[in-house]
This record gives sequence, C-alpha cells and structure tokens, in this order.
Amino acid sequence: MGSYAECWLGSFYVGSTKDDVDTGLMQLFRSSDRRTASGSKENLPFEFRRWAQHLEDDEEVSITFYSVPASMIRDRLELSGYTLETAKSAFSISVRAETKHYLELAQGQHGDLFTNTAELLEKLDVDVWLAALHEIRVKGLKPSLIGGDTKPFDGQVVGYMLNNDWYGYSGPDQNVGLRLALEVCSESDVLVYDVTDLILSECFSAGEDLVEYSLAQSSSDYSSTGKIIVLTEGRSDGRILSDSLKLLYPHLFDYFTFMDFDGARIGGGAGNLVNTVKAFAGAGIVNKIIALFDNDTAAIAALQSLRSLRLPKSICVKRLPDLASLRDYPTVGPTGMSSMDVNGIAASIELYLGRDVLADESGTLTPVQWTGYEPSLRRYQGELVSKDVVQERFARRLNECRQDPNLIETTDWAGIRSILAELFGAFRDVDGEDICSGLESYYARY
Repeated sequence: MGSYAECWLGSFYVGSTKDDVDTGLMQLFRSSDRRTASGSKENLPFEFRRWAQHLEDDEEVSITFYSVPASMIRDRLELSGYTLETAKSAFSISVRAETKHYLELAQGQHGDLFTNTAELLEKLDVDVWLAALHEIRVKGLKPSLIGGDTKPFDGQVVGYMLNNDWYGYSGPDQNVGLRLALEVCSESDVLVYDVTDLILSECFSAGEDLVEYSLAQSSSDYSSTGKIIVLTEGRSDGRILSDSLKLLYPHLFDYFTFMDFDGARIGGGAGNLVNTVKAFAGAGIVNKIIALFDNDTAAIAALQSLRSLRLPKSICVKRLPDLASLRDYPTVGPTGMSSMDVNGIAASIELYLGRDVLADESGTLTPVQWTGYEPSLRRYQGELVSKDVVQERFARRLNECRQDPNLIETTDWAGIRSILAELFGAFRDVDGEDICSGLESYYARY
C-alpha cells in the first residue's frame, strides 16, 4: 500500500507523495519549521490522515510535520520563480501532455475506457481547474483518497479532480500544484507537510532532518538550491540590506548571503564591484549572484564597461531602484540650495533608509552635495551629506524595531522594501523560463 507524506493548507487537503518526501516541496521549509507532537488519535491537531485510520481513538502516537504560514510559502515559491503566471504556464504544459497521453490510449486497445477522460482533459485549462478547485474548497468536498464520495460528480471536472491526487495535476513539479492551490486558500492558512506516515513505516528516522536530506538530494542542481550571493558597492550597503532583510522578511533571510568585504579584503565603490562581477563571471561560480550598484552617476559610468561582456544567466546586474520620494530632494551646490530629481545621479543606499532617518529633529532632510562631474555622461555625481549620522539614526531605528516589531508599521521602510523587492525578483523571469522548459524537456522524453 505504501506510506504517504501529506500536504495540507489549513483543513484543505492538497496532495501527497508516496514512500518519500518531494524534495521540491521540502525545500520550501527550513529545519526550524519542523514540529512534533504526541497524543491520542482523537486529540491530534489534524483532521483526517490516511495513516490514522489504523489507530484506535485512544491510541497514543507521535507525529512529525513541517509547518509554515501560507503567506510565507507564497513568498518562498515566488522567490524561486513560481509566480502565478509561471504556475499557470507550467500547468498548461502538463495538461497538454496528459491530454495527448489519454488521446493515444483512447485510440488503442480498450480505448473506450479512456475516451471520457481524454475528452474532459481536452476542455480543461488552468482557469477551469482553479474555478473547480475553489468550488471543492468552498463546499468542503473531499477527494476519494481521504474517504470522499465522488459519485455525484462523475463525468464532471470536479469528479475527475476528486478522483486524482493533487486534484488531477499530474506534473512532476509539485510546487506548481501548490502555488495554484494557494490561490483558493486564505493568507491565514498554514501549510502543513505531514511526514508522520513515512516515519511510522521507517522510511525515515524520527530525528532525521528532511530539509537537509532534500538539499542533499538536489545537490547536483546547486544553482537553484544554493544561497543567492548579493554583491554591493560597500560594506555598509550589505550590512544595511542584510539586517533589514532579517527584520522585515525573516522567512527569506536564509536564502541570501551578502559579500564579506572585511574577510575578502575587497575595496568599495562601483569600479571595484564591476571588477568583482567580471571575476565571478570568469570563475564560473555556481550560485546565483546579484550585483547591486548605487543609483548614481558613478555607477552608471562604471557599468559601461560591462555592456560588451556577456554574463551568464546566473549573474544579475541591477541598480538601486528609482524612488518617487527622490524626484524632489534637497541638494546643495555652488549656487546654493535647490530641490531636484536625484535618481540616477546621487541615490546611494542612505537615501533609501526612510524620511524619518533622513530628517533631523526639526524635520529638515539631509541634503545631497554635488561632488564632481562625469564628462562621459555629462552629469554631476552627488553624495549625501553626513552619511555617518544618517547611518547611526538608521541603526537606532533598526534596533528599536527589533525590540518592538510593531514599530515597523509606523516607520518608513518603503525605500528598503523597494530594494529588497528588486532582490526577490532578480531571477524570477529566468527561473520561470527554466521551470517551464524543464517540464517541456521532461515530457519530450516520454
């Protein structure tokens, strides 16, 4: 019969894997997401589980599962390229392949057994599937695998979905099915991957770290499972982003690592960052790498030397994003004070730390001072006055928010969030293409 690891979103059954965990699903968790509990069957913190049907109500059992809020799982999936758009495209690839398979069966011996399914799949697309999944969720319909009565839905899409695990999504990449299932669930739901049955049947030991196991199984594809390396122009940039990421998005912190300037003895500045990018490109580093430049004249000038260089798809070069708040910012030059758009001219990371950090006690914003002229671009380079003071204010605010996370909502993190959003989306398109092309290659082999 086999043993199963079951995936649930709240009380909604999503799907299962037989005699093993799905390594892709498992890598959505961290080791710290592992949970254990003990008690009688009637007091377990779950609804129905296949393995529980063999237990008496008062029988004691130890359970093991991995648990993360659905909103965090969505973020982790999208960081790996599983956007809704990509999941829909991947679903369509799998449905086309499944339809082709059933049409071929319908033409063979005993073909009449497969005709209805083939005809149903020909009409099935991802939007129809999602609508049916929503109906299943809202009405509380149970799949046949967990004891549901599916006879009233014979010959219908809902019936087909209830009679097949993962509601008829047959693709090899279960992250696709999970990403789509999130669309019919609440942000407050919790994803549970219950591995109790695998432990009870001794597929794994009770204390085994299944996240580490899954990472080891996927070690050949280290580019997608290893941490994303973030290269910045200076030491303070990396420290600010690392500390902010840990505060604002702790569930994504473990997916990134930031360059250690002290340990590597690397100099700062846009020119040195360009040289580092060239070195990494030539060294064939397996990890994904994001080279993050300031949004200023010096960065744009330095980046000109990368235009003729064909970088591998594992390296993404970005500048700090334009901010609406920097379109009218105080500057000081030979002719005195004036306000202007400093995006692309003087936007170092300090200008993204928030207006509550950039302003002094009187509410006056720390100005940008013009420091030089770049002939090749015919524009000036600017630099924030009193950077150290601004960084000290940020450090104080960061520490206050660590002590009282409620302060995060009342302080200005918009600029930092915009930078982190750039990091999160840096490889989204590349990963999405790889997900879909990988499925195409998978089906081409069969």
